[in-house]
Amino acid sequence: MVDKYKADQHLADVRRQMLLEDVGIAERLALPHLKHAKGILLMGQDYESFGGVGIPTGASAAGFGEMSNSEKSVWVACRLWAVCQKIKSDKSPGAAAGQTLDKYKGWLKDLESHRKKSSKGGESKRKYSEDLNMLIKEVISTLKSEKVEIIKNEVFKKLQGEARGVIEKIELKEDKLLVSWSSEDARNPDRTESIGKSAISKRVSMIISRT
Repeated sequence: MVDKYKADQHLADVRRQMLLEDVGIAERLALPHLKHAKGILLMGQDYESFGGVGIPTGASAAGFGEMSNSEKSVWVACRLWAVCQKIKSDKSPGAAAGQTLDKYKGWLKDLESHRKKSSKGGESKRKYSEDLNMLIKEVISTLKSEKVEIIKNEVFKKLQGEARGVIEKIELKEDKLLVSWSSEDARNPDRTESIGKSAISKRVSMIISRT
């Protein structure tokens, strides 16, 4: 019985050591993104939940689809770092620890791969992007308010139905703008992009900061 206990303990120690080696790799992967984090994220009692900060790098996944690729990397890196710290403090990390670590490590690697492809020209801006910025500038020029939040709300509402250049139409559907644009790419007949209010707000902020 004693020998079996020692054998089981030895196997558990070996597994933990291997997991800690993976943690070291994961920390090095996450670390460059943490300088942009807006707070320290913590893990809950298990490997399923997070907490600590209620901001974009915090526990909420709301708006993830509208983040830029770099913002998504920070979001995932914060979770990966939190997983690593929990594993390091866990004397007996089970299978869930390794699964969660692999999940966020793989996710961050995929984002990094996507970013590198984009920087090499693997992905281009949507064709409507510059025309949408022009429309936003025109709406801003008609507004009397100088308060940025009011301007953001007004721009979002007044963009409906406008058209310019390659943009065929802009429709409001619930809390999203559906932008349809002309395309000559037969491989991509879907020419409608769903844009959330926060994405338009970021464009407004960018345009105002440059004027």
